[in-house]
Amino acid sequence: MAGVALSSGPALALASIPGLVDQPQDPVAVIAPGTTGTVTFGLKNTTGEDFTSDGKDAAGNGLLRITVGAPQGTTLADKTLTQVVGAPGPAWDCSQYSDSTHLDCIADFKGVVLAAGQTTQWRVNITVPSGVPNDALAESLAYFQYYCGDQTPPPMSVKVATGDTAAQEPPPCPPA
Repeated sequence: MAGVALSSGPALALASIPGLVDQPQDPVAVIAPGTTGTVTFGLKNTTGEDFTSDGKDAAGNGLLRITVGAPQGTTLADKTLTQVVGAPGPAWDCSQYSDSTHLDCIADFKGVVLAAGQTTQWRVNITVPSGVPNDALAESLAYFQYYCGDQTPPPMSVKVATGDTAAQEPPPCPPA
């Protein structure tokens, strides 16, 4: 019988808006095997300018879109995307892939989506299956899109640990 494992996929390099940086949950969310918990992810605007959604789709709506991938070896527990800190948009309308590995959400919104000098965060519910080692670490990405010319924010890290991951961290460098 094959064992269950968590892992992270390959790193993706995408062109992104200067001044927007990945703001993952710190410390990493810990969800024990066989349980469900929340994972927070987001972006930090390190500039002195607000980023706004000022464009429209074909129907005239100012749509925001977030696509979230569950960390490899985990699933999304439901189709809920929760606004946490400074997150734009009214209620999000989300659909979940049949295998519960991806969530695709949209919201009709026009205005400031990433305020100057602020962090914007969202939260999803992740299930870690039974049988995963109690020292696993997994990561995936979430993508935020909004109408504003051809600019794209960077991907956001969605990270989950299943317990004590200290053994996976490299030891500190010895003093020089």
